[in-house]
This record gives sequence, structure tokens and C-alpha cells, in this order.
Amino acid sequence: MASRFQLPFTLKLKVYDDQGDPTLAPTQAQAAVANKNLVAVVGPAFSGATIASEPYYASNNVAIVSPSATRVSLAYLGYNNFFRVVADDGVQGPADANYVVNTLKAKNLYVVNDGSAYGSGLASAFGGQAKSDGATITTATVLQTTGCSGTASATEYSAAAAQVGEIAEVERELVLRRTARRAVDVDQARARSGREALVQAVLQRR
Repeated sequence: MASRFQLPFTLKLKVYDDQGDPTLAPTQAQAAVANKNLVAVVGPAFSGATIASEPYYASNNVAIVSPSATRVSLAYLGYNNFFRVVADDGVQGPADANYVVNTLKAKNLYVVNDGSAYGSGLASAFGGQAKSDGATITTATVLQTTGCSGTASATEYSAAAAQVGEIAEVERELVLRRTARRAVDVDQARARSGREALVQAVLQRR
């Protein structure tokens, strides 16, 4: 008889990598459910990939437990095999907005997202609550692209004179846009006051 802390079978890890990409997720899901020894799936990690792969997992009665997919609608797609261990965007977005507006006292906000299932959902939840809290919201959707420099959205960001930027997007795009925003700040500082303002802008953005 198996002990209290011992499984009655040998559990092995098998990796299926959808790379967080909704276009790759269905193929990986089909490969996973073809494995007749599959017990359950830890993942997918991204909301878009979860939406794209759910029909395959659900139709094969495979439980999926995501550690990070937060789009609110994932719990209302009609599937009973989806679980997650984090709060959804309906909790995260308003909580962020309340903190930014009520604690940080920021009233002029720029909200940019990458158009993904995760980014658009979080940005919407954040922006809606921030507006209810009395903030002025400027929004933009800048789609993910392999060669994206982020310069256009960074210029808009500065033009909005935003006190706080809420950026809801995947990490690669976030880094690109932060870099572009620094470049815009440096250029504007150089034009305004020369070397002293330039130094201040660089220090503020580190």
C-alpha cells in the first residue's frame, strides 16, 4: 500500500513548449493530448496561448493549471478543465490603478498594451478603474513586432506628460519600449537645457 506521501505511480515531466505564442499553442496541445500517459498540464503560461489551446485540452478531458494566465474571460469560456493559481486581471488591474491614483497621487496616466490577450485585458482593467478614481487616461495599443523600436509610442508617452505609465505587455516588448522612452527623454532634455537636464533625465530613467 502506498504511503501517505508516495504516489501509486511514477510521475515524469514532459515538456511541450508553445513559447507563449497562440499560433504555436494548438500544435503543442495536440502533441500533449496524444500522449496517452498524460496526467495534467502545468500551463499554459500566457493567456493567448491558453485560449488557443483550450479546445484541445478540454475535449480530451485534460486538466490544465496555469501559474500565470490572468485574462478574466478564461474562467468563462465554458471549459471545466481550466484552473489557475493567481488572481485574474479583474483583481490585478484595479488594485494597480487604486495604488497609482490614490497612493501615488498620479492623475495623468498613459496606458500602453501590446494587443495580446493578456496585455489588452490588463490595460482595460487598469484604465477603467483609474478613470473611476478620477485620473485622466491616455491609451495606446502597439502591436508586437520583431523589429519594434517602440519610438512612436514613446514619443506619444512624453507628449501626454504622463506621471505614471502602466505598461501591460510581454517582457521583450517592455524592454524595447523602456529603452525608446529613455531615448525620447534624453533628446527632449538636451533640447531644453543642455548638459544639466540631460544628466537629470538619464538618472531619472535608470
